[in-house]
Amino acid sequence: MSIEREGHSASEGLPIMKVEMGLGPDLLPFLAEIEESGVHANFGKQVHAMEAEFAALIGVPSSRVVSVANATLGLQGAMSLFEPSLWVVPSWTFAATAHAARMQSVGFLFGDVLKKNWALNPDEVHEGEGAVVTAPFGAPLSVGKEWNHVSALVIDAAAAIGALPTILPDFARPWAIVISLHATKLLGVGEGGLVVLSSDSLATSFRQWTNFGFFGSREAKVSATNGKLSEVAAAIARFRLRNWNRDREELRLLRSKVHHIGGNLGINPSISSNDWISPYWIVEFAGPEDKSRAIQELANSGVETRDWWSAGCHAMQAFRSIPARSQLHCTKDLASRSLGLPYFRGVSDSDLERVSDALGRILEKS
Repeated sequence: MSIEREGHSASEGLPIMKVEMGLGPDLLPFLAEIEESGVHANFGKQVHAMEAEFAALIGVPSSRVVSVANATLGLQGAMSLFEPSLWVVPSWTFAATAHAARMQSVGFLFGDVLKKNWALNPDEVHEGEGAVVTAPFGAPLSVGKEWNHVSALVIDAAAAIGALPTILPDFARPWAIVISLHATKLLGVGEGGLVVLSSDSLATSFRQWTNFGFFGSREAKVSATNGKLSEVAAAIARFRLRNWNRDREELRLLRSKVHHIGGNLGINPSISSNDWISPYWIVEFAGPEDKSRAIQELANSGVETRDWWSAGCHAMQAFRSIPARSQLHCTKDLASRSLGLPYFRGVSDSDLERVSDALGRILEKS
């Protein structure tokens, strides 16, 4: 079991996250299949089987699901399939989203999000531009006709395998959904990702992009990279998927518990509900002062916290040259009042009570 760090914490105590993939002897048959096949890379048996199994889980044809070495490459490759006049990316997202946008030949700028769902505001995107919409912290997201003015849509659903975005019938533009299989995610394999495309032809083009531009020959026909998922990672994904129903129920119970705590304290954000699952517990305070006091009180109690998305990508040194379409008022407000709390399979009821008690002391004083 590994422990995630880099948060607001005391030297010892309750971490923000623990990663446990359950790897053990039951994984060995999957690895043996790799040896028996004699194919250890380049779209071998494990990758093909894993893509088909995840397609069945998601409920889409397997021809439209393509694996990738990591979700950041998945975002970059998905964006490369389309040719908008420019991309609009939310500042309120993980830095990987902005890094992927920066690798495109088409420029990008930051847009603000909506308070009701923490996702990119459609009004921030002009006719003919492309939009990258992040499903915030794995929260459910629906895409409909309000996005038909964009030329293409890429959904950063990194943490949303437990609540995959819904593409409504009245949305008529091409799209791609990118899912992370990083170790910290719900079905993590260590490092990897999946991309779901709106058509078979886009899926074929994306697979070609991950394979040096090759398609049926050794000639590189398009600008591309090496973004293939390894056979070992695909085998781990298949192994993890075998236990998904059990893990999902455990996580759903945990979500219900933290949602109940947040409701009693009045700190549940608009994106929270008691039945969706994600790798994170995010709360929202009335103001930045309450947040600052909570960070200190929790640290004093040995509880780690984290600003998962910092102050927004626009405030990060790497992206300060990127323009914004608006003043990003909602992004700045959410960054000042939201906070990540410890959340992982195996966290005990006594640990959750410890967090709840510490937060209660702070909120009583505000």
